[in-house]
Parts: sequence; structure tokens; C-alpha cells
Amino acid sequence: ELEGELPVEVLQIDGDEVRAASPLKYRLQASLQENDLLVNGAISAAFQLRCVRCLEFFEKAVSIEPFTLLEPFENQASIDLTERLREDILLDLPGYPRCEMADSPRECKPFGTILTENDYHPATENETPEQEKQIWSALDDWKPSDQSNPKS
Repeated sequence: ELEGELPVEVLQIDGDEVRAASPLKYRLQASLQENDLLVNGAISAAFQLRCVRCLEFFEKAVSIEPFTLLEPFENQASIDLTERLREDILLDLPGYPRCEMADSPRECKPFGTILTENDYHPATENETPEQEKQIWSALDDWKPSDQSNPKS
């Protein structure tokens, strides 16, 4: 039986979108199965993830239980499972993190204004051609900021 934690540096993750917030903790049982090492138990770590909507960080614990690993093991004195534990815990992170996934779910404060169905006001049939022209005048006056490099 093995129980302990690996330092945060083992996770090798500290970026703009994801940060390690705790060591990788493990509680494992290992046994030999012919020429393989069978490992069962649980692994976990906490992270700070950036919400894809509001871009604010939130806390998210990732836990894999039951955790199972079968690793070839032939006539070796020892085996290092660190990379496999790291890989499995990172693969369990959400690919599209949002505030409601946080350990303490919260309301997301998105950028800009999000209009609801009640905010939508369609054009009326009484709209004059002059009013319609005013709507598009901003686009008529628009010029790209870099005219020397037009995009195709």
C-alpha cells in the first residue's frame, strides 16, 4: 500500500488557463499479476481553471476513484509511476471549463452585455427607408485599420 503526495511541480502546469493549486495526492495498492504491476486506488489534485465565458479563475478538484493502472513489470527493482499519475489526472480536467463547474459553483459574470429574449425588439413595419439607412450608416463609414494588408 502506498499513500502520499507528489509536489505541485510534478504536474508541470502553470499557465494562463490552468494552474496547479495542490499537490497530487495518491492512495494506492500495488500487486504483481504475472509480469505486470496492477495498481488500484485513488488520485486527486486541485486546480485553478479559467472560465471560458468570463475569464475569471475558479477552483476545481479533480479526483479519480477508482483509479486502475496495469504496467509491464519484468525483473525491475522499482518502477516510477509519476508520469502516468500526472497524465491521468490532467486528462480528467474539463476541456471547456465554466464557472458552474467550480467546487463552489457560482454565477458566471460574462464579458459585455448578453441580451435576453426580452431585450430583442424587431424592426417594425412602420420603419421608413430613411431609418433603415441610418442603421447601416456605421458600416458604410467603416474602413479597415490596416488597408495595406487586406485579408483574403
